[in-house]
Amino acid sequence: MARIADSKGREDDNSGYTRLLGNRQLGQLLSRIHATVIRNGNELEDMLARHCPYRATGLRERVSGALVLFAQPREVYFGEALHIRPGEHQAVADVVILDNTRRRAIVVELKDGDEFDTKKADGELRSIAPLATAIGKRLDYTPEYFFCCFNQEDKQAIVRGAKGRFAEEHVMTGREICELLAVDWQTIRDQRERDRRENLRHFVSELSAMPEIMAMLRDNA
Repeated sequence: MARIADSKGREDDNSGYTRLLGNRQLGQLLSRIHATVIRNGNELEDMLARHCPYRATGLRERVSGALVLFAQPREVYFGEALHIRPGEHQAVADVVILDNTRRRAIVVELKDGDEFDTKKADGELRSIAPLATAIGKRLDYTPEYFFCCFNQEDKQAIVRGAKGRFAEEHVMTGREICELLAVDWQTIRDQRERDRRENLRHFVSELSAMPEIMAMLRDNA
């Protein structure tokens, strides 16, 4: 879990939160919280990458044939860009898993949350499905793609959150991606829970240092 203490928000008086509430300190704190929420997705990807024993780099070279790896049953690439077709913009996949045993090319879009607007869900589908197909064709692997909501255990809830753009066979839970990556799901959950408790402690500590807020809390006690 990303930490509020490590995040920077807007420090001037013109942030939306400061305008909304009229309190500069609280506006700054909420701005940092907003930045932390945004960072959570990248932080989750980085945490999985650190714990994955099959982590590899050089997806472009691997797919082009310039780099051939046979030592591991799987290769896992995090956040690497790849051209689907010459002349087009590069597509960046959160996670690409090459299952060399079963000859599968698996592309996963990794999300911390589970609610997305229609435009966002459409964009994710347009991105990962062609990428899986392109990688599979170049390597002669079976292409597969998944939309993973790490903190949601109910696959139907993931389907609903993605506005039905992904069928159930193309959605994935946190437990399932951890199994693919050979990462201990509970270890990731425990670390994020520790970070969550630290975020709450930091939030309360910051609030207690705001005289106006503390006075209002006392008046409403």
